[in-house]
Amino acid sequence: MRKFATYPFILVLAVVGLLNTSFMEPEPAGASEEALLFRIERSRDADEIWYSVNLYPDGSVDPEMPVRVFWVKKSEDNKVEPLTRIQERFSYGIQSIDPDPAAGDQWIFKLAAYKNRDFLLKKAAGNRYSVCTMSHGSEVEVKKLFVQFDGGTFLAPSVAFVQLSGTDRRTGAEIQEIITGSYKQ
Repeated sequence: MRKFATYPFILVLAVVGLLNTSFMEPEPAGASEEALLFRIERSRDADEIWYSVNLYPDGSVDPEMPVRVFWVKKSEDNKVEPLTRIQERFSYGIQSIDPDPAAGDQWIFKLAAYKNRDFLLKKAAGNRYSVCTMSHGSEVEVKKLFVQFDGGTFLAPSVAFVQLSGTDRRTGAEIQEIITGSYKQ
């Protein structure tokens, strides 16, 4: 009889342990302006999603996870939090990231919510890193994406448009592109 009484207790401990490892992650590293590659602002609130380069102490990029993605909760005194698993997989996370075979210190990736566009992490001037994408035939260094929501639900939001803001790498001109249409493949 005693043997069966401990079984539910052990089961509860195992479930609590799994929940803690799934949802209670350490604060993301790289939550500094120096490591910031670009950010996503949203019409819903002031909170932002930051994409930062993941550097080792010697200044080299972690090849296994070159980009870190996390929340900067402006509405909560700039509290830094990781994305949830759902956000990583379907909205703000990185869908895939691969080294660029044509160049050494570069990685190609796609955003989970917008798989139609490639982004390239690469070394820029001043020994810093930046993210670039193609916009209207020009290579643009991405500074910000702004998501304008138009209703929907928490799990199925309706997005009116996304505005990409950046700098043309060739001319230095500020570029803005409005992206409409399907955000998922």
